Amino acid sequence: DLAHALRFLASVVSQSFLAFGDILELHKKFLELTGGINRVFELEELLDAAQL
Repeated sequence: DLAHALRFLASVVSQSFLAFGDILELHKKFLELTGGINRVFELEELLDAAQL
């Protein structure tokens, strides 16, 4: 019974670390997307300024 409980605990800890890694990866992708959006706005401003 103790072995079963320890296996369960190890599984929970493992899944928690995997989920935390997924959250960090999502945050990284969000930052990359935000940077891309900012570059699009900067390009739009540059094109507007060039037309003046």
